[in-house]
Amino acid sequence: MIEKATLDDLLDIQYIEDEVLKGRWKEKDFRYEFIENPVANMYIYRLNGEIIGYADLWILFERAELVNIAIKKAYQGNGYGDELLSFIERKAIKAGCEFMMLEVRDSNEAAISLYTKHGFKFLRRREKYYEDTGEDAIEMMKIFEV
Repeated sequence: MIEKATLDDLLDIQYIEDEVLKGRWKEKDFRYEFIENPVANMYIYRLNGEIIGYADLWILFERAELVNIAIKKAYQGNGYGDELLSFIERKAIKAGCEFMMLEVRDSNEAAISLYTKHGFKFLRRREKYYEDTGEDAIEMMKIFEV
């Protein structure tokens, strides 16, 4: 089940962040999303009571931005990321967004494949975008047909 996240879910979200995304975001970053960021919409994927994934969606008028999405490593490759991304897209469309943007590490072939499957297109490369590794980001966009 995918549902709106609460501050009570923060430790589980941070665990997934650290495991999958190498802890790029810290607890203070997530607290900001929950408490202070008016455009942030945090969701969790709960399976048999366990939080196995999360997503952070920003709604900025006609634009949606997928800020973070991750599924625990033990559950990857089973379609949960696909379900979570589909859910996020529906939320963005329901909020009146005309398109969605995201950035992904250029080495993350699985994520790029998932986004491409969902109709996201390459927009541009952002060189040395990720501070932790100096890796490039691929910026992708999907225009919603409503």
